[in-house]
Amino acid sequence: MRTWLERWWRPLLAVSVTLHVLSLFGDLAEPDAALYAHIARVMAETGDWVNLIAYNVDWLDKPHFPFWVTAVAFKLFGVSVVTARLPALCFTALGAVYTWRLGVKLYDTTVARLAVLVLLTSQHLVMSSSDVRAEPFLVGLLTAAVFHALCAREAKWLGHLVLASAFTAAAMMTKGPFLLFPVACVAVLPASFKREPLHLGRWVLAVALVAVFLTPELVALWLQFDSHPEKLIFDRHDVSGLRWFFWDSQFGRFANTGPIRGAGDPSFFFHTVLWSFLPWSLALYAAAFTRLRRDVVVWSAALPTLLLFSASRFQLPHYLNILFPFFALAVAAWWSEAQVGKRAAVMQGVAMAAMLGFVVWLVVLFQVPHLPVVLTLLALGTALVIALFRKADMGDAFGRSVGAAALMHGVLLLSYNPAALRYQVGREAAALANTLPPRTTVMVDVSSHGFAFHLTGRALWWTLDDLRVAVSPVRALGPASKFETLKSEGYVVQEVRAFEYFHASRPSVKFLDSATRSEVLERWLLVEVSKPP
Repeated sequence: MRTWLERWWRPLLAVSVTLHVLSLFGDLAEPDAALYAHIARVMAETGDWVNLIAYNVDWLDKPHFPFWVTAVAFKLFGVSVVTARLPALCFTALGAVYTWRLGVKLYDTTVARLAVLVLLTSQHLVMSSSDVRAEPFLVGLLTAAVFHALCAREAKWLGHLVLASAFTAAAMMTKGPFLLFPVACVAVLPASFKREPLHLGRWVLAVALVAVFLTPELVALWLQFDSHPEKLIFDRHDVSGLRWFFWDSQFGRFANTGPIRGAGDPSFFFHTVLWSFLPWSLALYAAAFTRLRRDVVVWSAALPTLLLFSASRFQLPHYLNILFPFFALAVAAWWSEAQVGKRAAVMQGVAMAAMLGFVVWLVVLFQVPHLPVVLTLLALGTALVIALFRKADMGDAFGRSVGAAALMHGVLLLSYNPAALRYQVGREAAALANTLPPRTTVMVDVSSHGFAFHLTGRALWWTLDDLRVAVSPVRALGPASKFETLKSEGYVVQEVRAFEYFHASRPSVKFLDSATRSEVLERWLLVEVSKPP
């Protein structure tokens, strides 16, 4: 593998990085990516770095750190979809750098190189560079925190302890207090297995430092929520932002006692990894079965956290992303030493066939624009990958896997995503509204986050009753049925444009199938509404 990587490391790294650069462009997926961008835009434009505001209401669902970083990017580079994704991409790059550093520290340069390639081409990590949520930030912050926590067990420990605490606090200010858990596992478990000193005093200091670095988040939450018990949050008054941060945001979800609840399935993440970590998921299982006791540090970060997620009653596939750097290291360590070239070739051939078969099925079923061109390019790309990596050894099996990931994500990013996301309506409707004279602009009983983000002015969220009592003419976006109701009540509704809407980030088979898509599309209108004459 070392000799093979000397030839292919740089070309494959360039391909992997290109996938994430391509993710910067294209429409923001709804709901989360567009909503987070909108909240950060409001923060940047108002200069209010304390209050998280979505439309015209207080918003309590995530801590502040990603919004602060994205708002700073908007201040520096202007508001755009590229700028909205750029901070997350930088933190993904930070995760790749620290994956490299962990690989070198725990293994060698060969494992480090393989791990970076595995990480950057894993299915859901590429998706998250486009559909930006909290996880791309955590990929960088958590991996950095784990690296410095590991180094803080050594002789020159103080600087690493400060950095581990700072990165851990930033991770907690991104997603919640549970991010302390994987860092603590790496600080304690490897030493316990190897019967080394735990350095308890250092970790007490680390907890104190984390508390200090958390101060901006705690102050912001107190100012927005705890100091204003009159605010209506989650349909009730006297909501504590501090209680939400320390309990409801994470532990309330795990125990299913918070305002946001789920059903939970202990096996959910174990089968989710089969598709979310493609094309490396089968190799991950092989690494887990054969090297679990040898890769103590890597699995100390990944396995307890995976079990914690599995015990939670609220589960979403993208939660796994923060463990991908450690999964990548486990796969790379297994790959660099395995002497099963033919079996690996078969295993990765299955993964490659699954990925390419899926993307062909998707674009044909959806009937993406320029379908013959897309299929021809995909076929040529597949032939090129097979020609370049045709041997039945570990090196070429790895190269084919990277090539398959690049082909699949290239088609998704450049063909399928633009075709599907146009049904979100928001960006197109905002572009049209921006050409019209300024006017109070609202969304009626819907939350089109893309519309709010792309609109030059400020979009408000109103109910139909809010619209009925409006004094002046209002520009509104929403389902046609809402405006038919207003028309029947005598209001003047002037249609500006009609759109076909679907929640494209949650596709159904009927939506994906071009023959049945019209059955699930909803008619939305951009209108001008005035009171009855």
